Amino acid sequence: RMYRKRGGSNPLLPEKLRGVFWMATNIAPELVATFEGERYDPERRRLYVTSGGVLSWTYSASCVGFVYWLFLRVSYIFCSTLHINFTDDSLTSAEMPVYICGCCFCPMGMVWRMEQIDDNTWDRQIYTYCNMNEKSKMSYILKRVIDGNGNKLPAFDEMIQSVSPGGVPGLPQKPAMQIMNGDSCFSCFSDPSEKKGYEMVPP
Repeated sequence: RMYRKRGGSNPLLPEKLRGVFWMATNIAPELVATFEGERYDPERRRLYVTSGGVLSWTYSASCVGFVYWLFLRVSYIFCSTLHINFTDDSLTSAEMPVYICGCCFCPMGMVWRMEQIDDNTWDRQIYTYCNMNEKSKMSYILKRVIDGNGNKLPAFDEMIQSVSPGGVPGLPQKPAMQIMNGDSCFSCFSDPSEKKGYEMVPP
């Protein structure tokens, strides 16, 4: 659903950032995300990702997932934005600071980075301020499961297996049912037909 709603909505978005990405080894209660529809500034090599935005991120339909969703939805009310600042012209490495109200840097005790591994895989690195020499256990691998044309990629089946009974050995088990912010009166892209600020979506 997120790709059907947002796919191709920003022609400036680089091909390597199109489609839907699976947070494969992420221990947090979140499963997939898309950068489609987010604002991209090619001159600054910067992608602006709305925190807790609509039709862009899914969270586990569990008690922990709902708390996590609520926290990020509050950040949306305060206009929080994740800046993905690519440090090279080939867009293979990025720093990821968070800003509140569009201009105020938000220190979180962590430094977030992204490093491209291959065409469909990114190393989502997290470092804590107290240990900048070692990646945190919260770091994870980001795999593209749907490409920029809406085609399923090989990792898609692995993602489906990861939310199925038994899961995938070595990967976090996530529930098949996920929460995703839908259009509502509280979103910038309001749709009067939507009565809730979130949707329950199966894989």
